[in-house]
Amino acid sequence: MQKYISNFYKKIDAYEKVEKIGYRSLEDDADEYIVERKDFKSFILHDDTTMSEDDDAMIEIISPVLKEGKYNWRGRYKNEKIDFSMADSKFKQEVIEGKHKFSNGSLINCHLEIKITFDEFGDEKSRSYRLLQVFGTQELELGKLKLREAGKKRKYQKWVEEHQRSLFDDKENGVRK
Repeated sequence: MQKYISNFYKKIDAYEKVEKIGYRSLEDDADEYIVERKDFKSFILHDDTTMSEDDDAMIEIISPVLKEGKYNWRGRYKNEKIDFSMADSKFKQEVIEGKHKFSNGSLINCHLEIKITFDEFGDEKSRSYRLLQVFGTQELELGKLKLREAGKKRKYQKWVEEHQRSLFDDKENGVRK
């Protein structure tokens, strides 16, 4: 979506007669937003790549890399076959040492980075995946997720965020103690 908006502003910026653009949401009766010509450039993406992350990705392993080197792993992510690089060096070493066994249906829970490259027309040209950190492994689809140290820390951090109150909670709710 960002790329389409960028392409629109890139094209409209070339037309000198356009001084401003107005838009509003069709879903609610929101006010009209006005974008002045001087602000068009702030909507234009200057490179042809976008990055996104999934910090709770589940990937079914099709082909792990069991040797040292810069080889890509193969897996299934959101019902799509992907090739990805393994940037978690500790997990990579554990696999080489035989600490993790993979069989049909093995899954990993991880932090995945997705890089999408677009051509000049805004169409997707390529997509690459890089696994930043493995939180846990699961031998079978219905099996239990076995957390690694990074996964335990992440689980604890999520628990703290959900259960720990802010210093300003009472003040925001108008309650004084």
